[in-house]
Amino acid sequence: MATIQHLEGRWHLVDYKGFDGYTNELREGLTMRKMGAMAKSECIITLENQKFI
Repeated sequence: MATIQHLEGRWHLVDYKGFDGYTNELREGLTMRKMGAMAKSECIITLENQKFI
């Protein structure tokens, strides 16, 4: 079973499955949808005193 400490670190988004449909439902224009699909996302999770920062 995963613990909170297992979530700490750098995470990279590897799949945008359904992203175009989602942004289309938000009525985003084609240019913004394509720019969003090309963006690379990185999330840094830090744990300090048992709280996420």
